[in-house]
Amino acid sequence: MSEWRQENIYNSFNCEMKGLLYSPWYKAIANGKFLPPIEASIDMMPMCNLSCDACNAGRYIYNNTDKGIMSKDYVEKLIRFLGNFKVKSCCFGGGGESTLNKATPYAIRLCREVGMDAAIITNGTVLNDDLLDAFMKCRFISVAVDAGNAVTYEKHKGQNMFDRVMSNLYRIAEEIRKTKVNCDLCYKFLITEWNQHEILKACLEAKRIGVKDFYVRPANYDHQGIREEVKRKYHYDIPAIEEQFRQCKELETPEFRVFTVTHKYNEDYTPKKDFSQCYGAPVCIQICADGFVYFCVDTRHIEFYKLGSHYPDPENILNFWGGERHKELVFKTGKDNCTSRCTYGPYCAQCEALFINKNDPMCWSFT
Repeated sequence: MSEWRQENIYNSFNCEMKGLLYSPWYKAIANGKFLPPIEASIDMMPMCNLSCDACNAGRYIYNNTDKGIMSKDYVEKLIRFLGNFKVKSCCFGGGGESTLNKATPYAIRLCREVGMDAAIITNGTVLNDDLLDAFMKCRFISVAVDAGNAVTYEKHKGQNMFDRVMSNLYRIAEEIRKTKVNCDLCYKFLITEWNQHEILKACLEAKRIGVKDFYVRPANYDHQGIREEVKRKYHYDIPAIEEQFRQCKELETPEFRVFTVTHKYNEDYTPKKDFSQCYGAPVCIQICADGFVYFCVDTRHIEFYKLGSHYPDPENILNFWGGERHKELVFKTGKDNCTSRCTYGPYCAQCEALFINKNDPMCWSFT
């Protein structure tokens, strides 16, 4: 089953196609001279107000303290450095709930000021006028809902906030329509054993609210960030899931897109790794609130994958980006020590096939 309609083939979730835009970075990686990363993934704080069963950052944000909240002064120093470093974008979120940090709206606006795009991944539980205004500066806003009703949401995310999130989504969607900004609002649905039969219900809710995108993909309980006490095997009813995928696609209009993203998985929805080494990892820099930079978004807070410190001086990044330790992880040891679904798997495979192997399978110099 196609993951998107033909008219939507040029979309942000199509890694197989989008990754080809990164060929200059791939070529540099293959030559051992890493360019400044395309994106900076920034965790503004290592805490969250939910406790989702399938949180891939749960291992280090669960029961955390105030340690590691980025201050407004440091955020300014960091983002101005990234702009000077020629990073193209910053995405806030993933390793904690960024909207809980009061400096996040300022950070988003500053990205635009220094010439970078901005985006945010959030649980959608927090929204005020300052955040709403800053959100309109984002290229996309991804809201992790992972449920189609309040009962499921509360049972597996720990708080009775489903209605609040739906209200916030509607408010954001209305503001996007009113201001006519180029911002994609996404209702994200991570498939788990407990929500797999309400994908269609969630899609209907997303369309009712007026978001632009409904994004659904399988979870991965083997991810290194999953808390040990919740790691378990899960059982997917794949025929039922795929039937819901089909029904969701029937709801599509030019204003409402559905993405059933499975290209990073095998047929049984187990994670797929069809590459030899982590060649694509340097397209992004993972900056965490603990003051350190890690190898990639899937290896946050794992000591083995720590590259170096960015705090208190972001300029220190220049001392290890593309250094010997970085290259060792890319070319030798990164994949072997990783158990996670790979966010950048398609990029790793492309870099390997097109530049590492040097056999020019696409005859790129011919039109």
